[in-house]
Amino acid sequence: MNADLSLEQAPPIQVPFRFFISAPLFGIAASILLLAYAPTIFVSRWSPETLALTHLVTLGFMGLIMCGAMLQMLPVLSGITVPRVTPLGTSIHILLVTGIITFTTGLLISSSNLLTITIVFLGTGFGIFIMALLAAMLRNKMANTTIGAMRLAVISLLITAAFGISLLGTFIWPGISINPVLFTDIHATWGILGWVALLLVGVAYQVVPMFQMTREYPQWMTRFLLPTMFGGLITWTVIKLTMGTNGAQIASLVMLVCITGYAGFAITTLWLQQNRKRRIPDTTLLFWQFAMLSTLAAALLWLIYTLMPEMIYADRYPLVLGIILLAGFAVSVMNGMLYKIMPFLIWFHLQHRQLSLGLGRKYAIPNMKQIIPARHALWQFYLHVVAVMTLILAGVHPTVWLIYPAGVAMTMAFALLSYNQFRAIQLYRDYDLRLKAASTALVS
Repeated sequence: MNADLSLEQAPPIQVPFRFFISAPLFGIAASILLLAYAPTIFVSRWSPETLALTHLVTLGFMGLIMCGAMLQMLPVLSGITVPRVTPLGTSIHILLVTGIITFTTGLLISSSNLLTITIVFLGTGFGIFIMALLAAMLRNKMANTTIGAMRLAVISLLITAAFGISLLGTFIWPGISINPVLFTDIHATWGILGWVALLLVGVAYQVVPMFQMTREYPQWMTRFLLPTMFGGLITWTVIKLTMGTNGAQIASLVMLVCITGYAGFAITTLWLQQNRKRRIPDTTLLFWQFAMLSTLAAALLWLIYTLMPEMIYADRYPLVLGIILLAGFAVSVMNGMLYKIMPFLIWFHLQHRQLSLGLGRKYAIPNMKQIIPARHALWQFYLHVVAVMTLILAGVHPTVWLIYPAGVAMTMAFALLSYNQFRAIQLYRDYDLRLKAASTALVS
């Protein structure tokens, strides 16, 4: 599978990096919001501060990383470049960052004007992103499972955005007649199990064997899992919209298929990692393992709630499930990906740089482990785990004595990720200057 990579088609390094380095800043903002509204933020999933916190993580942290990663990976995996990728990436980044800021601010101060502006910025940003990627993927003829996953993920993003904009419209124009609970459930499900999970599973097919030295995923899984999950989400959505409560049992059976599929992926990933070829300690591996365990925990929680709802306090269930899926699964995977993708891109671009400057391969380029020291990434992993576990406890029992420690650990984890990123970027700039100086000296 890795033989299909076309690294020469990779966009300039600043294209994905502007998304990557912005993401933890929104994570820090979410942490500060958690601390600022600690007494009330977990009382209800519908409060403005809870919605703002959720979207700072989903749009600000997760969304930016995924957009940057897709702009980077699509040309590498398919060999097809996205036209004018640098100005395109800059425009998308500005629109999304501005939209996230106006959205969360508009929620917190109840400003319909800011929320109206949000629709323009986020709608345009995601619209350009979706159209650019779909156009590029339609030109691609390669039979690649990760490209297929990206197609399904982008369609899932379109569905997620459509329901999200509909819900946002109810804040701006209260006269809109929709079922907010139903639309929120569909919006959240497509966002997490569609846009996020489909993309991360598809990316895992590439990065887990390549970076973690495991065997390839089973062929039946790479071929059938994601189309089955996508088809299941479509079926579940149609049932929820057309049958309502009358189709609750059928919808639960369909969702069981999706949950079982993702749980099977998690178990397979853990098995591959446990039997990997090189058993060298690696922080990325820890992030992935924690994410897969979180996936299994979320699946178990959903199953218990579906079969024996009396065992779980219904008002706490959506919040706790969301924390496990977002913080435990998605944020964990994205942390782990950044610790491999960023060093790899820096190493690759420096190698390419010295060749383009006529230096051959004589100049010593730092390896991936030197770009972000393992101990720095490991400390960030520990802080992240503490943050997730305390957030889960706070979701079950919302008290400031749990929320404050969760907020502090969350702030420190995102801040350390940001610090590690900026150190890596500074190293890249230092070596780039050295290569330019060496090239100048060679010419003169």
